[in-house]
Amino acid sequence: MPKKSPFWTFTFAGLLLILAILWLVPSASQAVLSVLRLVRSNQPAPAYNGFDAFIPFIPGVFPDEFEITLAKTDSQTTSQVSIYTETYASDTHFFKTIQQMGPAVPQLQPDPGFTIQGQPASLTNTIDLAQQMDSDPLDLRIYDTQEIWLVSVVLKGIHIQLITNLPKETAIQVSEGLIPSICTSTPTPEE
Repeated sequence: MPKKSPFWTFTFAGLLLILAILWLVPSASQAVLSVLRLVRSNQPAPAYNGFDAFIPFIPGVFPDEFEITLAKTDSQTTSQVSIYTETYASDTHFFKTIQQMGPAVPQLQPDPGFTIQGQPASLTNTIDLAQQMDSDPLDLRIYDTQEIWLVSVVLKGIHIQLITNLPKETAIQVSEGLIPSICTSTPTPEE
């Protein structure tokens, strides 16, 4: 049996070492896998019903002494809009977020100088509560609904409305604390 040359042994070992190092570099390994068609490329995901799906926002801040007695989520999708809702209630207060994305979502009409998370927003206490809370599991008869607040803002392309009987300042605080559902920590106030 012929003896192998040390040159070829070292060359082969060096090539294996280089490939191993390149495999540990994420961009290099992703490129190799893409060339081999073992993973999808970085192309955006296909649209769902004509528009992209979204990651909803959830409360990152709950009001003090807000003991949750009800937590309910719902979602619906049509060819024109995708809607995700969350309702939270205690014995005395409630708030609901309505999050929408799609071609049928109305444009936000912001109030001058009012922002939520640095984005133009609106705040009103004149809303049709029955229409906004339509098909919600919450029995509004047990809550004080003399003063209802509606905060509207667009965050990351999602039109978000927060409806609540919480005091105005607390409604704003809850809106400021909304975080993407994949976030693992609550925001800290800037000083």
